[in-house]
Amino acid sequence: MLDSFLFPDWLPLIRDCCIVIAWIAAIVFLISGLEDLCYDIGVYVWKIYRRIKYRKRERLSLTKIKSRVQQRIAIFVPAWSEGSVIGEMLDNIIQRVEYRNYYIFVGTYPNDEETQAAVNALALRHPQVINVVNTQEGPTNKANCMNSIYRTMKQFEQTHDLHFDLVVMHDAEDVVHPYSLLLYNYLIPRVDAIQLPILPLPVAHTQLVHWSYADEFAENHMKDMVVREKMVGLVPFAGVGTGFSRSALALLEEQGGDALFNERTLTEDYSFGMKMKSAGLQTVFVNLVMDDETDRWYTPLAKRRGFLANWSYFPRSFARAVRQKTRWIIGISLQEWEISGWQGSTVTRFNLMKDRKVFITASVNLLAYILVTYVILAELGERGYIALHLLPIIHKGTLLYTLILIDTVIMLLRALERVVFVTMVYGLLAGVLAVPRLIFGNILNGVATYRALLQYLKARRGGQRVPWDKTEHLEGVGHMPSEGYMSTVAADKPPFIYRQLVKAVTEADDQRLSEILETIPRELPAKEKTRVVAQVEAAARSEAYLVRAMVARVSGFLQWEELFSITLHLLQDREWLVRANAARSLLLYPDLAHTANEVRNLEDAYAWEVFTRSLNMNLPAQQRLIARLDAPELATLRASLFEHSQLMKIKYDRLHQDDAVVTLVTQ
Repeated sequence: MLDSFLFPDWLPLIRDCCIVIAWIAAIVFLISGLEDLCYDIGVYVWKIYRRIKYRKRERLSLTKIKSRVQQRIAIFVPAWSEGSVIGEMLDNIIQRVEYRNYYIFVGTYPNDEETQAAVNALALRHPQVINVVNTQEGPTNKANCMNSIYRTMKQFEQTHDLHFDLVVMHDAEDVVHPYSLLLYNYLIPRVDAIQLPILPLPVAHTQLVHWSYADEFAENHMKDMVVREKMVGLVPFAGVGTGFSRSALALLEEQGGDALFNERTLTEDYSFGMKMKSAGLQTVFVNLVMDDETDRWYTPLAKRRGFLANWSYFPRSFARAVRQKTRWIIGISLQEWEISGWQGSTVTRFNLMKDRKVFITASVNLLAYILVTYVILAELGERGYIALHLLPIIHKGTLLYTLILIDTVIMLLRALERVVFVTMVYGLLAGVLAVPRLIFGNILNGVATYRALLQYLKARRGGQRVPWDKTEHLEGVGHMPSEGYMSTVAADKPPFIYRQLVKAVTEADDQRLSEILETIPRELPAKEKTRVVAQVEAAARSEAYLVRAMVARVSGFLQWEELFSITLHLLQDREWLVRANAARSLLLYPDLAHTANEVRNLEDAYAWEVFTRSLNMNLPAQQRLIARLDAPELATLRASLFEHSQLMKIKYDRLHQDDAVVTLVTQ
């Protein structure tokens, strides 16, 4: 019957079409596969290199990251039509995140009463929650909401006479890791931006759509993101679990002139990563298991308490997944291509190709399934299993046959890599099941790709922006897949007792000494203050870097002139933690110009770098110092600062341009 339907004259035409598809697929898969192979090799080269070079370096521990003085963090959460999840998400942060010095700015809309009600209810109980109502009715895109939050944050600083050092971004359905803010706080301003892994929560294996996300994210965040950062320093931000130094945002704002986040794209997070790369700012992807965890090495990362990652439920329906991936493909593969082109080095363009090839590879994947179906039917017909006789398209010994063999080997390697990284995150069963899910994931991505192309071309023909297509979070807010986190939120400080300080210094009881140092009050009688300074000076010579870090930390709170030279000395410590705390404390001393000169005179390049990075973070301190830099005796200091701080130079030049305009107007 099939032979009578497929007239013999049609068979050569069908065969020729399949041969064309086969050549296209073979070439595309070869190029794409070889590129992916570079990442496969790169991640193992990096693992071996790291194991050899850093084998003696102490890994980060909870004790270490909590010893850093807490900088003030602003958490941005855009929320359109999130009334069903935003309350639980915010409550999880407030109840579980081990950090104290933060505010949460939630971007809502005037025509979204349900979300506003949920946010306002929490704000009544928790003053660190701020409801930011957009001036426009929703939905706008995420970038517009983020710009609204950013403007409100700056107004909040002026109104309340405070300053935010870091900005962290999250979505309304995120499960935020309890220690994530501590990590951002520890590493910034050593780097300008940090991306932590964001991973789908483990669910029942029957949920194919959700697991297709889990498979892709596990491989991407355990391998591709690591290699991309080491290869070229380009970290594509996920828009959640991302921490920024305030100095980086201020610099981009000064350079850009318009809105901080690009409202012309559907993936403002990816666009922002490109923007930071172009500005020469340092971004890192942190894939970290802390040193003080007790889980076995073979425990899946999802179950390891020391693995710092943020988690979330992803869409479980095919239609919602297609809509979400459509938005990602349009923003990353098409809009960003249109906006930024192929700028950068050869290695940078190589990385961009990985992001922009998706609408080609996903489309070819679907065509390849048609091709596979043809080959299977042809083989079954030739063996007599079915009454259908299709003409063969692949012949042994031909170039096409060789290309397909190479592609098959690469495909098997890709499947093996998927198994390895999914197993690493979720366990062996999830890793094995990732292989059949590859087919489902390819179909999902292919449908999303075709939809993205249609939407993009339709918008281009009409001269309009591609509309924002929100992902509905029907799955709710989950919980951390691992439990048993140690609390790091300190209880109320006990009273300071001098004899306990002396005892801890004498007995070199490092833990007790660190605890007592934090209890020293700012106001003490002169005689007792002299005795305390002597003990603090002895503590600053401790062999334990955590004690030295605590001395540097409390110096900023006390701001005693007698501790200035000690803090200056700690700025030259061999440990980043000690230097960072010392730099932060030195900024709090009243005569900042004198402090900056003293640091510059140390002739310690690393000390000067840490100090200027900390100064870059503190915009009020910058303003105080810039106001004095015209003094002739500070000319050398001014030149040194501008050499290390592009932001300060821009602000200084702008201040003098404004002064010149005022002078001209008054004349």
